[in-house]
Amino acid sequence: RGQDHGRDHDRDRDSQLKKLISRMSVEEKIGQLFVMRVYGHSATAPDQADIDANLSQMGVRTAAELIAKYHVGGIIYFTWAHNVRDPHQIAALSNGIQRAGLSQPTP
Repeated sequence: RGQDHGRDHDRDRDSQLKKLISRMSVEEKIGQLFVMRVYGHSATAPDQADIDANLSQMGVRTAAELIAKYHVGGIIYFTWAHNVRDPHQIAALSNGIQRAGLSQPTP
């Protein structure tokens, strides 16, 4: 019985994932394949120099805009991109990125 329940759960999850993916645009599907970097210590309010770097290199101002425009599957942090200052800042950046992803319309 336990194995059957596990298989049913897996089938339900697979079915939900297939439905979600079927409603995604080609751009959203492609975006999910990429892990990007972005300049700034904040998902929505980076320093002006980081905004300028993001605009010139990616055409967006912030991590939140990167997610909205390109539907990226992940963001990687680098010290040189000013993403890493201290644990509290990193947690705030991660939370802001998660909020940005969750605020996108669900297909």
